[in-house]
This record gives sequence, C-alpha cells and structure tokens, in this order.
Amino acid sequence: MSYCNISGVIPEEITNLTKLTTIILGGNKLNGSIPITLSKLQKLQYLGLDDNKLEGSIPDSICRLAELYDLELGGNKLSGSIPACFSNLASLRTLSLDSNELTYIPLTFWNLKDILYLNFSSNFLIGPLPLEVGNLKVLVGIDFSMNNFSGVIPTEIGGLQNLEYLFLGYNRLQGSIPDSFGDLISLKSLNLSNNNLSGAIPASLEKLLYLEDLNLSFNKLEGEIPRGGSFGNFSAESFEGNELLCGSPNLQVPPSPIIHCDLKPSNVLLDDNMVAHLSDFSIAKLLTGEDQSMTHTQTLATIGYMAPEYGREGRVSANGDVYSFGIMLMETFTGKKPTDEMRTYILLQKSNVCHLSSI
Repeated sequence: MSYCNISGVIPEEITNLTKLTTIILGGNKLNGSIPITLSKLQKLQYLGLDDNKLEGSIPDSICRLAELYDLELGGNKLSGSIPACFSNLASLRTLSLDSNELTYIPLTFWNLKDILYLNFSSNFLIGPLPLEVGNLKVLVGIDFSMNNFSGVIPTEIGGLQNLEYLFLGYNRLQGSIPDSFGDLISLKSLNLSNNNLSGAIPASLEKLLYLEDLNLSFNKLEGEIPRGGSFGNFSAESFEGNELLCGSPNLQVPPSPIIHCDLKPSNVLLDDNMVAHLSDFSIAKLLTGEDQSMTHTQTLATIGYMAPEYGREGRVSANGDVYSFGIMLMETFTGKKPTDEMRTYILLQKSNVCHLSSI
C-alpha cells in the first residue's frame, strides 16, 4: 500500500497478522512512532516505512525480527541512535535509514558481517568512521554522504573487494585518500566530494578498471591527476574545486610539466621505502626550439633547489637545471637538505662549468 495517501498512525492491530512476511507502506503520510509491537511479526522479512512522517527513536523491538532481510526507514523524522541490538539481525542484508535525524552509530553495529547495502545519508551522524567498517566484507554499497563524519578515511575500507559504490561526500573528512582504495576491484562509483581531503590522488586508483563515476571535487587535493586506467574517461567536474591539482588541459587544471605542483623540498632522491622522487632539474623543458637558450616564466619551483636567477627573475635556462642537479648531488654527499640552517651552498659558474662547494 505504498503511495496511497494513507495518513494517521500505524495501528497496533497490524501485529495480529502474525504470518505477514512483507509490509510496504512507503510514500504515505503516516505519523507517530513505529509500534514496538512489530516484534510479534516473527516471519517478517521486508519492512518498508520509508518516506512518511514517523518520529521518535527506532524501537529495540525491531531487533527481535529474526528473519528481517530488508529494512527501509528513510525519509522520516527518526532521531537518536541506531539501536545497538541491530547486530542481532543476522538475516539483514539491506538497511536504509537515510534522510532522518539520527546522530550515533553504536560500535556493535559493525558486527553485521553479512550486510550488503547501507544507506545512512542525510542524517546528523558525527565522529570518525570506525576501523570496524572493514569487518563488513561482503558490502556492495555504502552511502554515508551528507553527515558530519570527521577524521580520516579508514584504510580498512580498501579490504571491501565486493564494494561497487562508496559515497562519502559532504562530510568533514580529512587526511589523504587511502592507497588501499586501489584494492576496491569491484568499485563502479566513488564520491568523496565536499570534504577537507588533502594530499595527492593515489595512483593506485588507476587499477579500478570498472570505475565509471568519480567525484573528488571541492577538497584540498594537490599534485598530478593520474592518467591511467579509467581516468581518461573523467571530466573536469570530477576534480573541480581543488586548486592545487594539475594534469591534462581538458580537465581545466594547469598542465603538470610546467607547474611542478608535485614537488616539495623532500621529494628528492630515494625515500625510506626506496621510492624515487623528482627534483627541479627539468625546468629547461620549457624551452622550445633548437636555438632558444633562455626564456621567462612565472612557474613556481622548489625553494632550495632552484637557481637564484630563476627565483629572482623567473629566467629559465639549461644552466639553471645544472644548478638544481648540483644541489641534489651535494645533498647526496652530505645528507643535508639545502634548506638546512647548518649549511649554505654556493654555486660558482665559470663558462659552462659549475663548481659546487659548501661553507
């Protein structure tokens, strides 16, 4: 009896129908609270009360519906916490609590190891996403968008290899996008927009061959946008609002050969994991034509590695690249960064030969 313009409260007498397996009353004008006597319907598998005007808390008595497979309570005015006893609903596969006024998810909830679909969007849920979300190994869909979740995204989400869609947009999440997201081999849609995420877009996302929709807009991401995998199919809307991203011009971001947006003073040589990093001795690629030996640019390079004439006047030349390479060699020999207060580097140029010494 969905969308039949039914109003009033849910009559408690409905629980006399003890052999009911399905109740669908969504899209009506039902008000009041969810009857606690629903627990008498022990054969109930589907309870659809979505898009009504129900108020109050979700009764614990629902936890006694042992055969409940699908629970749809979205689009009401339910408040308070998700009942801790929901972990007892071993048969539950789909849970929709979206567009309510819920504020808290109990830690016991993450024991629902056979749940397939979760929709908690458009509530008032707060706090960090728990590490225990990684327990839900068979999850296919998560929609936690439009809440007040904060903190970092747990790397444990990367273990959910059946996940096809993950929506975390419009929260207050911080930190970087976990590299483990590259292990979400079934992922088709990812929305992390309108958060406070920072750092680079992991190159591991290039492994997501089934990814069709990507929205990373309006964060604080930086560096070069990956080019492999499905990234060639995404438009500028996927990345807008991240001022420090660079990549292909069709994405409406600055081109990465020029801007050096992925370089920092620490991105030189090999790190502790023996991963190679770039330095600034490639700016001369800006030069075009065989007879051109110098040009001007407003490109920002890395402090400590750029030649003095480049930092002062924006002049680009092959000699400037030699300078930057020499700085890197000195860092190799001494183990000191060029920005270290204990050491000053002097570059003496005579003809086309550079001599590097330290004081």
